[in-house]
Amino acid sequence: SAASDVYKRQEYKGNTERLSLYWTLCSRYNEYYWEQFSSLRQDLTVQRIRTPFSLFLYQQNARLALFARDWLTFSSCLNKVLEHHEMGIGDDQSEFVAYKILWDWCNKNLQSISSIYSQIDIEMRGRECISFAYKFACLAFRGDHFSALKMYWKAAHGKGSGLNLNSWVIEYCLDDLRSVAFHCIMTVYKHDLLDIGFLCQRLGFRSVGECLRYLKMRGCAFLKHNNKQKLLHVQKAILK
Repeated sequence: SAASDVYKRQEYKGNTERLSLYWTLCSRYNEYYWEQFSSLRQDLTVQRIRTPFSLFLYQQNARLALFARDWLTFSSCLNKVLEHHEMGIGDDQSEFVAYKILWDWCNKNLQSISSIYSQIDIEMRGRECISFAYKFACLAFRGDHFSALKMYWKAAHGKGSGLNLNSWVIEYCLDDLRSVAFHCIMTVYKHDLLDIGFLCQRLGFRSVGECLRYLKMRGCAFLKHNNKQKLLHVQKAILK
């Protein structure tokens, strides 16, 4: 097809031209660009094209889907990227292996995580994104929700190079993780007044305002302290 001919021509162009073309497509998330990527993915599938160029396209599309929280497209592109890796296409595979570990955690697939981790070498295990993903998944599966949320918070705030996209993957199941942690807090501190800043940190929120919106949705009651600081009245909190 004409589209596959374009791929073949692009294959022989320099990396700079490829990056320029596709970062232009990725610069904004809108319907036009999304349709272009969808059309490209469809043609790649029909033509069964597996090259470094097609890998590059799936990687970019996966990142864009992650940015837009388009989970279905992200999952599809992630699988395509991993198929390329299995064929020996692509040098540094750590970024998407980390996404796969976190995605498997989201889907409660502990067996897959164990299998992936056992197959990668020591050098890759030492990569920051892999180490983060595996440690986070282990903490969450073990029930150490607060430590897992603390890791999420640090990644979401850029406390670690290249981990921001990892935190975006976690957001697929972040509400479930927070819900369990919130119930634990309500049980332990059931007779206390809690500082909102404390809850914001423990539940891994980016801001106090975001935390307040979350608590209000759960019918929590607030009291003013010293005319400025809001506190959560735990006994009146409604667990949802």
